[in-house]
Amino acid sequence: MVEPWQSFAQVLQADGEAAGLQRVYPDATARCSLLDALQLPSVAATQDSAQRGREIHDALSGLLGQLNAFESMSRCPILAITGVLNAGKSSLLASFLSPANRARVLRGLGNEAGTHRFVLWLPKTWWDEPELLSTMISFMAGLFGHPPEHLSDDAEIAALQYNGRIVTSALMQGQALEDSQQEKLVTGNQQALSSAVPAAINVPLIAYDEGLNDLKLGLIDCPDIQTGFLSGAPAQVAGQDLAAVRREQLARVGRLCSAFVVVSKLSTLHDAGLLQILTTLRDAMPGVP
Repeated sequence: MVEPWQSFAQVLQADGEAAGLQRVYPDATARCSLLDALQLPSVAATQDSAQRGREIHDALSGLLGQLNAFESMSRCPILAITGVLNAGKSSLLASFLSPANRARVLRGLGNEAGTHRFVLWLPKTWWDEPELLSTMISFMAGLFGHPPEHLSDDAEIAALQYNGRIVTSALMQGQALEDSQQEKLVTGNQQALSSAVPAAINVPLIAYDEGLNDLKLGLIDCPDIQTGFLSGAPAQVAGQDLAAVRREQLARVGRLCSAFVVVSKLSTLHDAGLLQILTTLRDAMPGVP
């Protein structure tokens, strides 16, 4: 099915024999699309109209690019994995990744090995589409208030990111770090943890894996919602406040996801925290069974 905007885009961009504009000067055989004609100086009567034409061309081209990206994004399902503490959420996600990247997923019992940030894993094929990736990053920035930080290729640094211990602009830009720089980042962020805690909660992580290409599915590793704990958090940060922030973030993530998998131990099926998660998802995604 062709959407109305796609028909409009075809009219603007067509330059075949039965569409677009026929130039009569200086080359009577040349044709161009209506969109391209907007930026041609030879089409404008004045310099002001030529400038205005270029601005309209750039604006329309940008909008059409965004629409194409969103249309592609609508065919890119994302599954979020959430649930109760130590139920095996991250282990479940890691089982779908290639062996090389499983080491970058923080797993284990206890708060020190807990996932305290939302981590989006994308198929490598999606990552290689600039418009789609840019749209995904912009959408996540709108949900969280901050653009996602790139998950480090170094497993030790990735673990600290997963655990909410470090947030760095260098890693957000995907820049490689020397070993000495990494050590400095870790020790420096440990000392300044109290000021970094709110930022860590609000800055998601993003990564890619070739193992998801065949799955054709993005996966989100969600933090433990109901506990409200964060490694090394100062005493003045109340656990219930952090838990409330995470539940609110989980509700917002529902706008990005096609579905959720909720992981629970048999012994916690009647846990109040699990009920809070299910209630949050029900309210955030009313149209999903």
